[in-house]
Amino acid sequence: MKCPVNDLSEKQARFSDDHQYIIDSKGKKTRFDDPRVTHVFGLNWNDYLSTMVNAIFEKRGWNCRTIGKTSPQSLRDAKKICSGRECLSCCSFASAAYTDMLENRSEDEISLYYYLNQGGPCQNGAWLEMWKLFARRLRVQNAIFQVHPDAANNYIGQGNGFGLELIIAFILNDIVCDAENVVKCIAKDKEEARATFAAETAKLVDSLKHGMRAVETALKQWARQLSKIPLQSSAANYPKVMVFGSAEVMLLHRPVSDYFIDCGIIPKVVDFTGFIYLINTEYCAREGLKRGRIRLEDQIKLAPLMMSLCDYKTNHKEVITAIKSVLVIKAIDALRKRYHHMARMDRVPFSNRYVSLREVTCEGNRIASVNPITETYKAVGEYVVLSRSDQYDGLMNIAGFNCQPAINAQTITRSLAATSDIPYASLDMEGPWLSASQVRILEGLSLQVRRYHEERTRTRSH
Repeated sequence: MKCPVNDLSEKQARFSDDHQYIIDSKGKKTRFDDPRVTHVFGLNWNDYLSTMVNAIFEKRGWNCRTIGKTSPQSLRDAKKICSGRECLSCCSFASAAYTDMLENRSEDEISLYYYLNQGGPCQNGAWLEMWKLFARRLRVQNAIFQVHPDAANNYIGQGNGFGLELIIAFILNDIVCDAENVVKCIAKDKEEARATFAAETAKLVDSLKHGMRAVETALKQWARQLSKIPLQSSAANYPKVMVFGSAEVMLLHRPVSDYFIDCGIIPKVVDFTGFIYLINTEYCAREGLKRGRIRLEDQIKLAPLMMSLCDYKTNHKEVITAIKSVLVIKAIDALRKRYHHMARMDRVPFSNRYVSLREVTCEGNRIASVNPITETYKAVGEYVVLSRSDQYDGLMNIAGFNCQPAINAQTITRSLAATSDIPYASLDMEGPWLSASQVRILEGLSLQVRRYHEERTRTRSH
């Protein structure tokens, strides 16, 4: 199918001011559940997350689909429409969205492409304007790029309930991915274990269609069934490594995680919910900075924000959005803690201590400021908190080769690692593949991780 070509003199589709409906290119009001409207989820790193979000869409009677996964071929294809200098997240989404329009989009479809929409000094601050150019160059109408539900747009007009369901999906995805790595690494019969894992996870995903109570019941059942999978030994007897960095870790980590699994080392990939937490701090961080509050701990306090509503000079809309932002990040941490507690067992998942995202971001802010609104401080906070948590035998930092916030964080964590005993390595990656030199780095880190684990085991036994 050819990419749809339309008369560009007509207006592009857009949301109404209150986000309650869509206005198509001809000015017609259209409901979110209209047969012409398709909700296209853009964060497709694994089948679990995309299936969970699609379940939430289907619950509302929305048409939905998911863009293709990032691959070496998709990143090569991105150069047909990108310069190649853009960050990996941008190239990945541009390529997948273009392919989706060519192969899946009908000519009369109104397409809502869900992806990040954030201001700031790194490349994603320019994405909104770039997608407008993208649509004009490809002569596409009735496609809204960067649909980003958040507190500022009342979760695209659907209210807090919709936002809460999306947050739950991200939290569950993190838990499921943790458990899957354990199963892949140390199950006795890996094929049987994967079949059991897939079947039980499908039930958990289906529960998202039936509300929070159903999700909690399904999560407990999921954990019970997974604990019955025969393992070679307790996960506590295996070395563990944390794979962390910017949000692009989700696009890049798979060959690194698979390498550790093949070596008998359990990888834990940093929770993407941490990035959701970071994105939702933006509004309260900006509002706090305007009022002279520099530290994140002060910016996320509710009382000063509430008091500022009494000032007639205050932009009340911005303050209310900041207040919502604080409530959202508190809800994220509370739900993560609750769901991790429900899922925790002796063997799956392997994490022994819940780590608060507030702790991670505040620790990072002490070294790298939150106020530029980039990912640097989060990655630094992950290193600081996890290196002293006694949960991991090694830390693996991944950075996209042209992601400046990630490279800044890598510079800081390397200097911190020089004063720590825990094994550490970092990789600059151009995509989800490994070069020969990067494999050598992983070989060295794997050896150090094993030795560190053995030494800690001996120390504890004495």
